[in-house]
Amino acid sequence: KENFAHFKSVESKNIKNCKLYAIGGGRININSMNKKILIYGYSKSYGICDHSLTCKILQNHYPDFECNWSNDG
Repeated sequence: KENFAHFKSVESKNIKNCKLYAIGGGRININSMNKKILIYGYSKSYGICDHSLTCKILQNHYPDFECNWSNDG
């Protein structure tokens, strides 16, 4: 619900040349100590998204972290 409210607040600002689309949802668990990221689950409102894409994006920003994903949860 918090993410939906945030999405709607950003969307309502009508930023020029910017369009937002919710393509699915899920959760992200980041373990900084062990340098691991787990992307998993789905959104009841938006459905499931391509977690492999999210994993690739996060690996670019956190190259020292191991990134895994699952559709479970």
